[in-house]
Amino acid sequence: MRDPRRLVGADQRNGGPLDSLSEEEWELIRPYLEENERLFGIKVKDLLTVDGARRPPHIVYRKAKAVPRKALAHTGL
Repeated sequence: MRDPRRLVGADQRNGGPLDSLSEEEWELIRPYLEENERLFGIKVKDLLTVDGARRPPHIVYRKAKAVPRKALAHTGL
């Protein structure tokens, strides 16, 4: 998820942990963002720009991990 200011908390994800994005993960999602750029005009360089400055992907994006099934059992989901 794009969260350069680290405003999204685990409480907004039903307790799911958030983690840093690795270089390998960026290489995995980058082609999809490039396809979105081609289809919709959303430039990857714009997605990586925060407050007028280009930032590295691991600063702009975070990885949302799945909630363990045991945790969901307690919520009734």
